[in-house]
Amino acid sequence: MSRRPPLAVFTPWYPSLGNPMLGNFVGEWSRLAADGRDVRIINAVEWPGGPDELVTQHKPAFESLVHRMARAGGLDARGAFGTITRVPNVLVAGWQVPRRAETAVDAIAAALGPIDAPVVHGHVGYFGGLAAARLARPDARVIVTEHSSELGNVLADDAGRALYAEVLQRAHRLTCVSGVVKQLILQHLPEFESTIEVLPNPVDFDAAPRRAEKPESLDKWLFVGGLTDIKGVVRLVEAFIEFARTRPAATLGMFGEGNLRDQVVTMVTDARLGERVTLHGAVPRSTVLARMPEFDVLVAPSRYETFHLAVPEAVAAGLPVLLTRSGGPEESLGQTHRLCAEFVDVNDDAEELVAGLHALEARLPDLDPGQARAELNARFGPNAVRSRLAELYGEDEWGPLPAVLPAPMQATRVRPEKLVVFARRTWRSLAVEPQIAVAKEEGVEITTIGVPQPKAPAKPLTVSQRALRKGRRLLSQVLPSTPTAAGGATAALLGDLTSAADASLYWDANPGIVVVPELDPTLFGRRAVDAS
Repeated sequence: MSRRPPLAVFTPWYPSLGNPMLGNFVGEWSRLAADGRDVRIINAVEWPGGPDELVTQHKPAFESLVHRMARAGGLDARGAFGTITRVPNVLVAGWQVPRRAETAVDAIAAALGPIDAPVVHGHVGYFGGLAAARLARPDARVIVTEHSSELGNVLADDAGRALYAEVLQRAHRLTCVSGVVKQLILQHLPEFESTIEVLPNPVDFDAAPRRAEKPESLDKWLFVGGLTDIKGVVRLVEAFIEFARTRPAATLGMFGEGNLRDQVVTMVTDARLGERVTLHGAVPRSTVLARMPEFDVLVAPSRYETFHLAVPEAVAAGLPVLLTRSGGPEESLGQTHRLCAEFVDVNDDAEELVAGLHALEARLPDLDPGQARAELNARFGPNAVRSRLAELYGEDEWGPLPAVLPAPMQATRVRPEKLVVFARRTWRSLAVEPQIAVAKEEGVEITTIGVPQPKAPAKPLTVSQRALRKGRRLLSQVLPSTPTAAGGATAALLGDLTSAADASLYWDANPGIVVVPELDPTLFGRRAVDAS
């Protein structure tokens, strides 16, 4: 079989060592199209820079280093479905979405230039879609997929709405993961109705690990998502505390990270339920899927969802689901909810959530997880979505998805034996620390220039020239007396904006090293970050 045309994918979200759950649905879309073609996933990664004064001071050195990394291949890593190209772009505190989106597009354009691919797929219209619209070659077919729960805020903004109209004017089709999302767009941009259609997120029902049998009770609660207000996390924890008072075997496992983590810990501690609530943090999607069958029920009390991928994934695992009428889930489950789910209203009422749990538990004898799985698989299993995706790309029918994709072709770098981490003043510790941890586990010798802080200061201070001179002196302690070529045995990790000049100096003195914004775990024989 001849190879299909190359595919470029633009996305603001994609799994990484720092956040392996972020954008895993983009990886699933890419997997559907990956066999028989070269795929390049271009991930515009937002780096918090702090106040404008600080960003202005350091951005020239940062952008120069990013361009240099791009030329040297330092932005590229090996993914499960192709090449992952991470393009960092720095934000000034307080920027709104339109400014952030245009900055991301500018960063990609400066680092990579026009994208030479006949098919381009952008995820999230106002980010990946905008990049696709502006950077795809004139004759490329541009497909955009909208997942974002923040879309309403973007469309309500004049600048955001103008960007979205630009995307729709360029796109061959924009697909929405639910009708709820489609109607939201048409409320603001009704003239583009012929360009927009609904195509749900794909879910691999057949391959998902699953329970051997239905649960007999619903004591083991599972939550998957960000620890944020929009996910209804406070209501969830309040409901579990109430439920646990009369159910001594009740437990709650939470997979995800977010700004409410500290509040969740406090609530659980005050209720003396610390041993019964486990915060697993952000872990790879494959880990979540593998662990799902250990639980009795998925509880998903979101305030708003465009789709909520964890819901059909839980159904695939044989779990009943308690969820809110938050938009996308009602549509994605449809009449199949009678076989696997119980809905409650969106509000802050923890007691109503507990009542819904008891109602679902009473229905356990009548639930049919196998039939629910089959019905949903027919609607948005991989092959159903894959068939439509082939049409959107303007290609012949692709056929069934291979059980195992061939490994993407990419030159393999030398395994680094030394890692120099440049993190003088970072607000990216959540991204940097997991990368350092992987290197330590692999026995890599690590030198840190600066100290990553565990939490961002409330008001970051501008780095003074005095601090810069001090940093230069610190750097001189690890620089060799004469330039050397490390031959790939040394890698340098850029941890933050303010360390760009230091990393450039180190690179000048060691021209044989590799400088990267993200470690590639496949260099150590580990799975790619997007392996499902």
